[in-house]
Amino acid sequence: MRDRVIIGRREINMFWYCPTWHNAGMALCGGSTDPAGADNQRMVITMFRPIHAIAFLFALLAGAFTVAQATEVVVYKSPTCGCCNKWVDHLRENGFSVKTQDVADTAPHKVRAGVTPALASCHTAFVGGYAIEGHVPADDIKRLLKERPKVQGLTVPGMPAGSPGMEQGLHKDKYEVLIFDKSGKTGVYSRH
Repeated sequence: MRDRVIIGRREINMFWYCPTWHNAGMALCGGSTDPAGADNQRMVITMFRPIHAIAFLFALLAGAFTVAQATEVVVYKSPTCGCCNKWVDHLRENGFSVKTQDVADTAPHKVRAGVTPALASCHTAFVGGYAIEGHVPADDIKRLLKERPKVQGLTVPGMPAGSPGMEQGLHKDKYEVLIFDKSGKTGVYSRH
């Protein structure tokens, strides 16, 4: 099938079969301009088959779904913990989709996350295959998801003042975000 549209001095041909490349320059949709002179300019645009467009859209949507899945954070927290709610707000303000689960006991989730008592804080979260324990800043979580190291997750042990969700005016403790593996081995991921 071939449609031909002439607009002023430009002729546009649309083909519904395999895309071809015209000349050395390649334009959008596999077409290019044919330098036939200023008075007789011709532009040829080749279209993909409809099935190619459908396959491309599915691939695009699948990629978007994967990114959305990776940035959805599931948080297990006490229903009465105000600092946990502030941390959840911090994540949402930084572009994360957050699902909260109010639980009476967060210990089973900490065990599942591989969080030892020395690494524990008030809430436990999971995102993109990683465990996040405590008041970890959103930028550190984004970095973790971008770098994808082979670790269990990140933690901010305890509840340091000034960490996200633990803001207390001008008072801010210095604290470290630790990275940990399944064996409980830790390292410093960032300092704040």
